[in-house]
This record gives sequence, C-alpha cells and structure tokens, in this order.
Amino acid sequence: MFQLLHTHAALNGSLLPAQFSLYAPTAQAVALVGEMTHWLSAPLPMQRGADGVWRISLHLRPGQWLYKFVCDGCLICDPACALSVADGLGGQQSCLLLGQGDWSEYAGCDYGAWQTLSCPSRHLPGASMELWRPAGAHGALPVLFLLHGYRMQSNQWRANGRIAQFAANLMRQAMLPPCMLALPCVVEHSRQAAWQAWFLQEAPAWLAECGAALSPGQSVLAGMAQYDVHALALALAAPGQFGQVLALSCFFSQNWLQQLAHDLPAWLAAHAPQGGLPFDLQLYCGAQDYVAPRNARLLEILQENGLQAPWRRFAGGHTWHDWMGATRAILLQAGQFFASRAGS
Repeated sequence: MFQLLHTHAALNGSLLPAQFSLYAPTAQAVALVGEMTHWLSAPLPMQRGADGVWRISLHLRPGQWLYKFVCDGCLICDPACALSVADGLGGQQSCLLLGQGDWSEYAGCDYGAWQTLSCPSRHLPGASMELWRPAGAHGALPVLFLLHGYRMQSNQWRANGRIAQFAANLMRQAMLPPCMLALPCVVEHSRQAAWQAWFLQEAPAWLAECGAALSPGQSVLAGMAQYDVHALALALAAPGQFGQVLALSCFFSQNWLQQLAHDLPAWLAAHAPQGGLPFDLQLYCGAQDYVAPRNARLLEILQENGLQAPWRRFAGGHTWHDWMGATRAILLQAGQFFASRAGS
C-alpha cells in the first residue's frame, strides 16, 4: 500500500540562495560536493576570485544540506562553517541549515536536556544510550526509540537529525505529547546478538528507572538500520514489547528477507493467531532511495501473508536532507499513537 508523504520540503517549494566559499589561494581546483550533488557523482566546480577565495552560488530547497569541498583532489570540511557532523567514515562533514523550519532553534524555546548514559549489562559491557527529556516534563514518559544508521553512532539523530529541535518545536505547538527520546548505540556486526539481548532484555528495566513508561502503548521503535538490526527485526524478536514500528529507509538484506519469507507464517501462527501484526508497522522510504526495492520486497512478503503496511514514500533518496523531510511525519505519527493509547 503506497502513500505519498508530503514532507515540509515538498510543501515549501521555494528555493533559497546559498553561497559556498573557500579561501585557498594556492589551490589549482576546488569543487563543491554534498547531498546537493549526490556527493562525488556530480561535483560542482567553484570559481577562484582575485582575493584567493573560491565561490559558488546555488538555489536550494530549505532544510539541512551536508557538504564538503574537493580541494586539489582532497576532501575537506568547510573551515568557515561552525556546524559539522559525523560522516560515517571517521571524519566530519559541514552542515548548512537553510531557511527556517522544524529543525530550527527559536528564541524563548527550551530544547530539553540530553544525557549520554552507560547502561549496566551482562550481555554487553560498555553499552550506552542517549536520552532526551523535554523541558518541564515530569513523571514517566512514553518513549520513542530511534536507531542510527550504518557506521554511525547513537548521536546521529541528535547531531545529523536535530531531533531535539524537531520534537521541542512540535511539542510547543501541542502537536506532539511530551515523550522521551532514546538513542541506543548499536555495536559492530560480530556483537549483534549480544546487543539485541541487551536492548530487548536488559535495557527496559534500566530505562524504567530513568523515567520511561514502557508498556506497548507507550513504546515506539523507529529509525534506520545497522546490518540486520532494524526496527522490524527487533519488534519481531520481542512481540508485545513495542506498539508501533516506523522503519526509515531500512536496508533489509536479501538473506533477512528470504528468512522472513520462510519464517513469517509460523511466526504469525504463534504470535498473532487472530490475524495482523501485534504492532502498527509503517515504512518510510524515498522514491529514489537505493533501498526502495528492498522495502518493496518486504511489502510483497507481508501481502503474501495477508498483511498490509503503509509505505509512506517521499521525494528523494538516502540522504539526511531527505530524511529530515520525513522526521516531522514520523514524530507526528508517534505522537498520534501515544495519544491514542494514553493510559494503556
């Protein structure tokens, strides 16, 4: 079932001017690469002025744009840009925030507090999680878990995704009920089983002590994928633990999809004898995302077993600029779920 998701980027169609510059008087060639060029697929040559500054002017849609410069063949960040985030390869990339939107920080708005906490574990020594609570919130709160992507860390949604700004701005407008954000750090593939045991078996009790309300009606699992640790795989491994699953541009491996096609009928017979999944599943994926065919295959497997899940497609591919266009929709979807299950 395909549903077109009208993101803030699509609704706000006006283009805004953006200028990029780099002082490199001895450089022979400088180009701009980033989400606006599909990175190295189509570098944009910059022009050098008499002052030794290389420049280029573009018109881009509002939102976040990640970029770097190619200076004489070397990739570098913009030294004049105060905002940078991890690039997933051990380095940094510069970040341009263009225009105003849900990602912005506004005067007079409190954007809550982050804590990076170590979690006790028998399965996974050194496990950690980043927790965010909105300003002024008291008592136990429903929890939105956000999984990071391949080669990234738990702070990906905090830094790259500006999730606290999104959440606080929506709460200020009474469009999202107060909730906690939990960002677990997924470990390397060799420790995947230990990580899953920690996250599903040990972390809930620790989170409850931190003020999380963890009934299925107050737990939403969302985000991307690290290997085969993604929101749907975790929800299937712990039926009844999460009430809603919002998978964003997940890379469902061929092996995992084949195993799911084989195992799903027996899983449904054991855990959902009345039909349907025991959680609300929704897929978010760009129409041009390279993982879109994997999401389409997942839908086929679900349909073969009499199941439906909306695929909320948005324009764009596998970039943070595109994902930030879906962030508002994911938060509103989670907020509607929390509100509908309040007290459960």
